[in-house]
Amino acid sequence: MTTARPFAYSPGTGITGTTQVGSLVVGTPTDGFTFTPRFWNGPDEELGYVIAHPVPSANQPNPVPGATAALGFNRTKNFNDSSFISLAEYVSRRYAGNPQTFSTASQASSWLTTNGYWNSYGLTPSVSLIMSLDSTLGVSGSSWYDQSGVGNNATLYGGYGTTGYSGSQVLTLNGSSGYVFPTGGFGTNLDTGFSYEVWAYPTKTANGTLLAEWSGAPPTGWNDTQMAFVSGKINAGVYPNTFFPSSYITGPTFSNTTWYNIVMTYDNSSGDLKLYINGSLSGTTNGTKSNPPSTYLTLGRPDTANSYIGGATGYFEGYIGSWNIWDGPLSATSVLLNYNSTKSRYDAQLVTTGLVINLDANNSSSYPGTGDSVFNLQSGSYTHTKVNAPYTVLNGVKCFDCNGASTVIEVTQGTGPTLPSTGYTYVTWARVRTSSSTWRTLFRTYPSDHPILVEIGTDSLGFYDNNTSAFRDSGYDVTSIEDVWVQYSVIGDSSSSIFYINGTQVGTTAYGAGGNTHWAWGAIAGQPFGYVANMFYYNRKLSPSEIQQNYNFLSPRF
Repeated sequence: MTTARPFAYSPGTGITGTTQVGSLVVGTPTDGFTFTPRFWNGPDEELGYVIAHPVPSANQPNPVPGATAALGFNRTKNFNDSSFISLAEYVSRRYAGNPQTFSTASQASSWLTTNGYWNSYGLTPSVSLIMSLDSTLGVSGSSWYDQSGVGNNATLYGGYGTTGYSGSQVLTLNGSSGYVFPTGGFGTNLDTGFSYEVWAYPTKTANGTLLAEWSGAPPTGWNDTQMAFVSGKINAGVYPNTFFPSSYITGPTFSNTTWYNIVMTYDNSSGDLKLYINGSLSGTTNGTKSNPPSTYLTLGRPDTANSYIGGATGYFEGYIGSWNIWDGPLSATSVLLNYNSTKSRYDAQLVTTGLVINLDANNSSSYPGTGDSVFNLQSGSYTHTKVNAPYTVLNGVKCFDCNGASTVIEVTQGTGPTLPSTGYTYVTWARVRTSSSTWRTLFRTYPSDHPILVEIGTDSLGFYDNNTSAFRDSGYDVTSIEDVWVQYSVIGDSSSSIFYINGTQVGTTAYGAGGNTHWAWGAIAGQPFGYVANMFYYNRKLSPSEIQQNYNFLSPRF
């Protein structure tokens, strides 16, 4: 698609192959043009309506360093008529010196053209947003209302819900029955081209379907998968007719701890199919797509063949931030602009620098659901053994029950990593039990010290110094967070500890566990803490902002 046009300032006779609007010529000159006057490319017309104006003084700055031109450009931020009218009224004041008030965009376009201001309204081969499902807006019961103004509302089916992520609401799909279906379908509007954009966060490494195409309400008739997590990759494709080298694109490896902005575009006129991940082109292929008589789409539900785009299978499990559809292929510039304008909602990431141990009941690679071994996601070392700590799901959170009298999740004493005397950090999501009849130990190091525990007979959070057989109070009371999932963090060295709850500092002590080796998590015999879900040990001090970053990243699960 054309995304920009050549312009020149030429108040004289017309130039063959171009359109004359006042003192501007627009378009590409035919053969024989002598390169006078000089032409400049206008701005990308896929991002908004363009209005060009003459600058007879030829002092308009342009992208070429040190060069000026005799024309300038204005562009709206979107394709709304109201935005075009506002910009046209501005041009009438700023450049024509003849302020106008327009009641319609067509009226504004006509006035601009008559007065020598070229504009793209009604001419731009623009791509229109025809569905915008945003998880922060429009979710009500089983309905998800389209924010584009077109009215392509969707219905939520099966296992779905909402949760918070970095202050925003996101949709959750359960991986076994939950999916999204715009019930009205899209007719033939997508036959000549389209762009699909999804913000998705998979919470499992197994296969999961994002977008599938149908000829009616699923599982009716024609169906195929077009976007999915397949065999560790992010793949995208269309129903094959004739494509080279393949009817689908194999994208990059994905993680089950990361948000992805996934965009696929198709242009029937050129046959180009493109996949973008986080604003960057990931792959292309070319060919002619086959279309159902009327197109319907689902998000999260697998097709019935389980063989497309490399073997896509299964429902999607994880979070969905948004799903947008355009009726044509977006340019690379537009894809990147959309990504950059929305990524701040999703850019919280787990801090990994210095991460030595990562245990997670929610990750099947760390705990497969059976047995007593809890595997370290960071490496093959430091596998923990859980003793009397059964795996369970508590209010939707996969975790280990550390309430037993002889419970522990541990490495063999003396075999864990050494906590540097210069600094270390523990982070865990846990749910402390209400009983204060015993010590409640969350971490234990060897040969001595408890980096985080709650004092027996009280609800005081602190550090236990085995060398002096004394509890060191942090000054924080856990009464208000008992039986609640929270993020516990401690940053320590050999002589100090700083305690954080949900990313906020709550207390300190002048004692630390630096020099000891890591031993146990969740409890030790006779000192049960409650429930624990994940654990992160770093061989350095995290900064307060990194503690908060981990909280922002991990909190949606809880």
